[in-house]
Amino acid sequence: MEAHLESKASSARIQSGLDGPVLEDFAAMSQNLMGICREGRLEDINPAGQRLLAGPGGDPDAVVGQALWDFLAPEYQAVIDPGLRVLLDETEGLPVRVQRRDGSRSSLVLHVRESAGPDGAPILVVLGRDIETPVRIFRTMVEARRRLSSILDQSLALICLASGGHVVFMNRAGLELLEAGAGTTPLGLAVATLAAPDYQPLFDSGLDLLAREVGQVPVRLMTLTGRVLDAEVRVTRLGDHDDYMIEARDITARKRALERVREREARLSAILAHVGEGIFTVGRDGRIDAFNLAAERLFQVDAARVMGTAPDTVIPGFSAWASTLDAQGNLGRTGEHTGRRGDGSGFPVFVTVSALSQGGGPLLIVSVRDISQRRAMEQEEERAKADLRLAGALLDTTSEGVAVCNAEGTVVMVNPAFATLTGHCTEALVGAPGPAVLSCPPEQNEALGRAFSERRAWCAEVWHTRPDGARLALRLGLTPLAAEADAPGLALTLTDVTRLKEDEERLLHQATHDGLTGLVNRVLFRDRLQKAVAIAMRSGWIMALMIVDLDDFRLVNETRGHDAGDLVLLELARRLMACARDSDTVARLDGDEFALLLNDLGSLDDARHVVARVHETLSRPVLLGSGPLTVTASIGVALVPVHALEAPPLLGRAGRALEDAKAAGKNTWRFPKGDTDGPRAPTLGGLFDDSLDPEVFAGGDDPAASF
Repeated sequence: MEAHLESKASSARIQSGLDGPVLEDFAAMSQNLMGICREGRLEDINPAGQRLLAGPGGDPDAVVGQALWDFLAPEYQAVIDPGLRVLLDETEGLPVRVQRRDGSRSSLVLHVRESAGPDGAPILVVLGRDIETPVRIFRTMVEARRRLSSILDQSLALICLASGGHVVFMNRAGLELLEAGAGTTPLGLAVATLAAPDYQPLFDSGLDLLAREVGQVPVRLMTLTGRVLDAEVRVTRLGDHDDYMIEARDITARKRALERVREREARLSAILAHVGEGIFTVGRDGRIDAFNLAAERLFQVDAARVMGTAPDTVIPGFSAWASTLDAQGNLGRTGEHTGRRGDGSGFPVFVTVSALSQGGGPLLIVSVRDISQRRAMEQEEERAKADLRLAGALLDTTSEGVAVCNAEGTVVMVNPAFATLTGHCTEALVGAPGPAVLSCPPEQNEALGRAFSERRAWCAEVWHTRPDGARLALRLGLTPLAAEADAPGLALTLTDVTRLKEDEERLLHQATHDGLTGLVNRVLFRDRLQKAVAIAMRSGWIMALMIVDLDDFRLVNETRGHDAGDLVLLELARRLMACARDSDTVARLDGDEFALLLNDLGSLDDARHVVARVHETLSRPVLLGSGPLTVTASIGVALVPVHALEAPPLLGRAGRALEDAKAAGKNTWRFPKGDTDGPRAPTLGGLFDDSLDPEVFAGGDDPAASF
């Protein structure tokens, strides 16, 4: 009684917040959720709504005061705001899933209306209609339809549903019977088109005529490939509409069997003329008394030539072989023999002999099939097996690593060379992900992984580090295998090209480095000069080019010998390298001419100090076996962006600065004299100005006095 009074009081409070149209909805939904939300929380809710949100195992009283949004399933919380304002736009209501306090779920259609409470404050009136039962019914109907379709697919007979004279459904057996392929389907076709031409008028007159027939009606159907077959059809009308179920069974084989029985009663003459296999019969006298057309084609002989002769005429040794036939005529025999054509040539045949008791003795029916093609296929299969054995032996002995991966990229087979190259045992490789068997730089591993995931051909040369620390250069190839199975795979091949890469690197080093000092040669120097100028122009830093020429170096070769000259060049090259950073470049341009590229200099002072240090370092005596030797050097220096903005002008200005150093008496260094033939750098923030004396760039015999 108290619960009933409470329900009436709650309903009265909720009704007080509803207008006329909402009251009509309220009356229609008295058995479902009805509530008032203020600022998203359930201020009042009817008992039915409390039970709906609490669930069978929850506390209905705990629902009041909770946010209705908290009862929404997580997937709906992502699209509905906590204030439920978005539901105001859904005039027809929005189907949602709610998650009860006891963890169970239910389906509702929520209607949200905006109104005003007794105090005039805005409220939301929430009406929820429970649709869990209709949802379950719908799911049950879908499942029932799926199960019905599965049952129909299990039927061996054609089952077709037609509406308006057109096919709307056909089971699997029907699709196979009509020879539907990947590009052909009977769905949507007129039912009459599935009948043979001479039966189409019967179907054109309407399926209702066939539906009136009691039992099955023999007809001739035409497959989608144009083949005609015999069938028995039963048509059933479904309801009062133009909907029918058609059930058809292929009776082609049965009809032919009946025809064979009739023809056998007529001495089997008709059947012998219509079967595809070569058939002849042997009478009680042991001689051929029937020989069909197929046998004539098979043995390449006219029936008249063999009629009345022993079967050994066409199958040598047949009589002795067939003599073991059971005297009652119920023992069938099959075997492979050699047939003899009319020209005397032999060919392999498969013979089946059966007997019919007729009068005083058995009548032998001999079926002959040419198995030349099968023999050829068997021989081809044997050759293929031999090829596979050879391929297996080749895989086991080849120096190229081969791994086969399945469609998921997992290794399923490796040859010994693959295990050797990767440094892993076969057991560790099989079952591992294909991209994980190699230890390569990250970018190469990522590229290999993408190729695996996309199942595409890919090749590259990678450096692999084996578990023992050895590094190998491997030429890697990834090739999709032919999709002849349900799960085509990938072939991963590895070729050791370490020696080749080492040879390439050695040749590249020889082509780009000086053979005596190991420094960068003129070819590589010009490339690095171009790049250094470009980087300096982008970064705004100063880049210095120094051209170093040894003064009167030919006298060293003349007085001390070329071996001593080589030792001097080696020592001076080592000193130049010691003055440079890793980002700088030291090159030997000619016999006694060197160059330095100094990158990322912060100021002219940096350039001045480096030039001074280089000049001072080169001026130190070189210790030879014959005694110390002092070699001086003249240096020309040009800066980017002070003296040039491109490589060729920069090289020219450094060369002219070197000439100035030579003209000044050698053993010194110079910057270019004047800026009239080279651009200035307006971006150095006032570090240089137009009044700067060009002579300030000139060095002297004392490097400390430069600038």
